[in-house]
Amino acid sequence: TSGARGATLSSRSERCVAPVDPSSGGDPVGAGDAFTAALGIGLLRGSGLSRIGGRANRYAAYGASPPGGGARGTEERRTGPEGARGRAARDG
Repeated sequence: TSGARGATLSSRSERCVAPVDPSSGGDPVGAGDAFTAALGIGLLRGSGLSRIGGRANRYAAYGASPPGGGARGTEERRTGPEGARGRAARDG
């Protein structure tokens, strides 16, 4: 990962540079943990690197957006950066 510059993911057959939307303010504590969790889930699901990189960067940016390393309300923690409706529509 390259922090605010995004991440590069590589496999034997694929290489992906996943940019990140800059977050405003916040605290980067936990962003790498969120990225790694989304990366692991994507790999276990067999998703392509481009999809994994984009999702992992969204989760990292979401984790870094509030002050204090991810202090959020219960509902926000449960639904994540894409929200319950976004996940249901996407994962269908």
